Amino acid sequence: LAFALEGSRTLRLGQRPSPDLLLVSLSATDAVGHRYGPDSREIHDQVLRLDRWLGWFLDSLATKVPRSRTLVVLTADHGVQSYPERVPGKGRVWLGDLERRGWQFGSGLISADTAAIAASGVRVDSLATALSGEVSRRRGIARVFTPATLAAAPPSDTLAMLWRNSIPPGHGWLIAAAIEPGFVWSPHDVSSAEHGSTAPLDLTVPIVFAGPGIGNAVISRRVRTVDIAPTLAELLGVRPRERLDGEPLGEIVTGR
Repeated sequence: LAFALEGSRTLRLGQRPSPDLLLVSLSATDAVGHRYGPDSREIHDQVLRLDRWLGWFLDSLATKVPRSRTLVVLTADHGVQSYPERVPGKGRVWLGDLERRGWQFGSGLISADTAAIAASGVRVDSLATALSGEVSRRRGIARVFTPATLAAAPPSDTLAMLWRNSIPPGHGWLIAAAIEPGFVWSPHDVSSAEHGSTAPLDLTVPIVFAGPGIGNAVISRRVRTVDIAPTLAELLGVRPRERLDGEPLGEIVTGR
């Protein structure tokens, strides 16, 4: 934050006629959360310290840029699961034992060089189906998709849509799995809190807007982090040059 403050002063951000955008990523909370978990005294202490540091940063920034000309948006890139060992019947799920040459596992997805697999004479769809059957029998697995079953899933299938939005076009993969609530993707010999699954606790984050013309309110409807950029564009009168994933938040742009 000290580095960001010094940079903003050096570049004279917020002191020119056109708007400036300053992005600051604070990663220490992530490290503390992984090491000690979201239920710990350590993360409680970290969040209190973070609150004070943010207060110092915004107060210091206000000495150069008036609060009447500053809009603050605060969010997070993900949530986190508690230690599964804290809850009876929960645990850690890992598919690293299924890795082979040309296959790689990460956060529920087994990526693969499908072109090389096919060139070796192996039917990729049959291999994916066999892997799906093996993984679906493991404890903590809720659903398993292959490229064929994911493509056939209806838009109402929430888990399928999460994976469909996550896998880039052209990416080679064999299976994509979702775990049951309370489980985490993690090796069994690792003791840490984790994220990276399709579980609601991993996906749910706050989004806070604070600035001139924004009243005090708590909005409970479902919004997304990708709504931040189009909301800022709408406030600034900027017309995006391509289609955006998000939508402007009416509560912010119209003051509702």
